[in-house]
Amino acid sequence: MRRITFVAVPSFLAALVALIPTVAFGHHPTDFQLIGTSGEGLLSGIGHPYLGIDHLVFVVAASLLLAHSGLITALRGAAILSSSVMAGVALSLLTPLGMLAGLAESLIGLSIIAVAALLFRQTAKLLIVYGALVLSGLAHGYAYGQPIIGAEATPIVWYLIGLTISHMVMIALFVGLVRKLPLLTTYKRAIALATGGVGVLITALSPAIALAHDAGGVAHVHGTDGTIVLVASATIAGLLMLGGFGVSHLRAKLTK
Repeated sequence: MRRITFVAVPSFLAALVALIPTVAFGHHPTDFQLIGTSGEGLLSGIGHPYLGIDHLVFVVAASLLLAHSGLITALRGAAILSSSVMAGVALSLLTPLGMLAGLAESLIGLSIIAVAALLFRQTAKLLIVYGALVLSGLAHGYAYGQPIIGAEATPIVWYLIGLTISHMVMIALFVGLVRKLPLLTTYKRAIALATGGVGVLITALSPAIALAHDAGGVAHVHGTDGTIVLVASATIAGLLMLGGFGVSHLRAKLTK
């Protein structure tokens, strides 16, 4: 029963994480309305990474990866990721509306797969980890920048501050959780497999997501199609979590 609980709880949590955006604000706190004040910019920046499965899964996986690498590495990684995200936002603001949105969505999916692979491997050179964070930050930053194209400078600055706070808080949270919850270390590879599954799904669906651009050119999936995508993500995440537990259990038996 205890083993079943250890499998069921992470799988259920993975499903909940995947379904969060279905009850959120259309993948963006302001429902893609242009930010007009400093307060809207700050709240939008803080909320955006948590209201889309692509960004949320990446931030959680990257935070977990950095948390297992030690405090100093986590701090450096947080700074690198935040800087790369800002650079990606700047790139988004400097290119025509939606020009690279389809490519960015594909790169976002690949970034999730890359971080999941590093998390699964457990030991990776810091240069590779930092490099993955730079490229991932650029892709996610580009997507973060799409909803704020056309906004005034002050709300944009506060939006960037909000994004930085969001990433820093998530990484700090996981640094603490890894020390307090041994399960996050025990099932790290299972979590990596679940994360990678979501990344594969997002990468495969990136052309369809690109076609779902609205009149403003912002890439997002909504309504019934979005619910179907997210339910599929939850299912895959849960199944891969179960598979990861099975692999870990089998490996433990074989090494005895």
